[in-house]
Amino acid sequence: DLYFYGNYGDFKIRFNRDTIGALALYRQARAQAPETATGSLFQSASLFYENRIDSATKMLYKALEYDPSNLDALSQIVQIEYRKKDFAQCLRMAKKAFSTAEVNIQANQDLRYRFQSMYNYMAMAHYSQVRYDSAMYYARYAVAVDTNVAYPYTTLAESYAFMGQKEQFYRNVCKAVSKGFDYTPEIVN
Repeated sequence: DLYFYGNYGDFKIRFNRDTIGALALYRQARAQAPETATGSLFQSASLFYENRIDSATKMLYKALEYDPSNLDALSQIVQIEYRKKDFAQCLRMAKKAFSTAEVNIQANQDLRYRFQSMYNYMAMAHYSQVRYDSAMYYARYAVAVDTNVAYPYTTLAESYAFMGQKEQFYRNVCKAVSKGFDYTPEIVN
C-alpha cells in the first residue's frame, strides 16, 4: 500500500532523520505504483523528496489525466506554477479546481483551507502581474474563508502596499500578527 510506504518514509525522515532510508522506500514504492491518479500523486511526492521538481510536476499533470478533478494534484500544481512564476497557469489551475469542486466547502474543513490557499496564490499571482484590483479581490476571498487564519491578511496587506495604501497595509499586517503570523527580522525589513 502506497500510503504505508509514504507514512513509513515520512516517519524515517521526521523521527529517525534517515533520509537515505526514506528515499529507498520511496523508490521501492514508486516502482510498484499503479497507473492511477493516486499512483501518480505518490510518484510525484517521492520525486519531490528527491528534489526532482520537473519530474514531480509531470506526475501531477499525469494524475490529472487519470482524474481531471483531482484536488490534490490541482492544489499542488497551483503552488508549483506560482513558484515557477507561470502566473497564467497558476490562475488557470486554481479556477479549474474551484469549478470541479462540487461539495460545500463550509462542511469540509480541509477543502476550505485548500481553497483559502488557492485564493491566496491567485491574489499573489495577480499582484505579481500588476493586477492590483484582482489581487485585492482574491485576497479578500482568502481572508473570508476563515478570518482566524493569519497568512491571507499578509497577502491583503501586500496588495495594499503595491497600491500605495500604507495605512491599510499596516492595519492588515497588525491583523495578521494578532492572529499568530510569525515573522522574522527579514520579513520585517
